[in-house]
Amino acid sequence: STDYIVLWDTSGANCSQTLPALSSFRGRHIYIVKTTSDANTLTINIAGGDTIFGAGSLVLTTQSSAHLFAPAAGTDWVIL
Repeated sequence: STDYIVLWDTSGANCSQTLPALSSFRGRHIYIVKTTSDANTLTINIAGGDTIFGAGSLVLTTQSSAHLFAPAAGTDWVIL
């Protein structure tokens, strides 16, 4: 399986990343990092009816904010 590392430069504007559908991503992980110190945000969205710990999105606001996402049971992404 393939894991992913996604580095985001938000210096130009607010940005968003949509996690793939859990049904197509079992056994893999995604590590997402906001790399810049600006005031812009990085919003992590989810596909379809999936959630992140029950929520529809997660917003990263500070430089070096980083989360490792892993598929959990059902339709819930968890942050490790």
